[in-house]
Amino acid sequence: MKMKLKTIGKVGCSFLLFLNFTYAQLFKPQQEVVDLHINLRCYGFQSECYSKDNYWYEYFSPIKKAQLKKDGDQAIFNFYENELAKAKWVNKVVLLAFDQVYDKNGNTLKDKSEYYTPNRFIHMHTKGSTSLLFGASVHPYRADLFNTIDQYAPHANLFYLNPSKQHFDLNSAQVELLAKKLSVAGVPLMIDLSDPTNYNIERILKTGVTTILSGKWMKGDGTSLDKFKYLTSLHKTYSNLFASIDSLPLFGTWIDYFSMVIFTEDWEGKLVYGSGHPFDHPKLYSSWLYPKLWGTPFVEALNHVKDNRLDYALLFKRASDTRYETLYRSGEIIRKK
Repeated sequence: MKMKLKTIGKVGCSFLLFLNFTYAQLFKPQQEVVDLHINLRCYGFQSECYSKDNYWYEYFSPIKKAQLKKDGDQAIFNFYENELAKAKWVNKVVLLAFDQVYDKNGNTLKDKSEYYTPNRFIHMHTKGSTSLLFGASVHPYRADLFNTIDQYAPHANLFYLNPSKQHFDLNSAQVELLAKKLSVAGVPLMIDLSDPTNYNIERILKTGVTTILSGKWMKGDGTSLDKFKYLTSLHKTYSNLFASIDSLPLFGTWIDYFSMVIFTEDWEGKLVYGSGHPFDHPKLYSSWLYPKLWGTPFVEALNHVKDNRLDYALLFKRASDTRYETLYRSGEIIRKK
């Protein structure tokens, strides 16, 4: 009987979420919306970037490797400038650098680095823009850790770490020192927690740095239920803790975890907007899924987002969290240049 009720509950939640999605198409933000989480992967075409082949990135990426090979990696900045010029709802994006992997002695481990998008590459192509923002990345094991932070902190809107892909221990003393340095500089720290089981986030929060948790942990991937509840309870103690909804797509999310974020007050006032673009979602606007019976405004919205990936990602995430303040808070917590 309990299993049946649980199944009925999940189906009911899914139906409500789908209704949220349909109504969410028609909203229009009145304040500035900043997408905090744009993954930027380039290949070394007229740049210092490099990347291992990644089928899924190629599949989802709106600008293909062949085009970058022809026009150079810098063409990706033109793409986002053009997307923002056409966007109705998204005003700015944070483009994330991604540092190489280092060992504990400060040696570069290129063979373990999935990709490398240097800080100077992002900084160079965003410093003259009002809509493209700079998300810096620095590996905690770098020998020149403090010098790198000092070099880019005055220009970065936030710093980004990914322990699982950058292969470092989030509990290490170097991470705590990094967090203290950013706290003094007034620069937020975004941490991808795709595998958060053994991480002690409180060591970072105690430094005072504004901390944004992103990644798949929020929908249950790699997270025990006890760990999930622990992470969601921390914001009651730490006012500097936020979470990005890049991990909350409508489809492919475990309802048990999802409902604790959306249908309770656990994260009330602490969620911010990030799409995780281009790893945000598959394209789901086929005619059979969105029939014209929904009405002209709905169809017009869909026709618009078919040609604008940033607005489409926003609508897709907004189906998960319909609170307006989530969209606006991103622009409030990032470091202003």
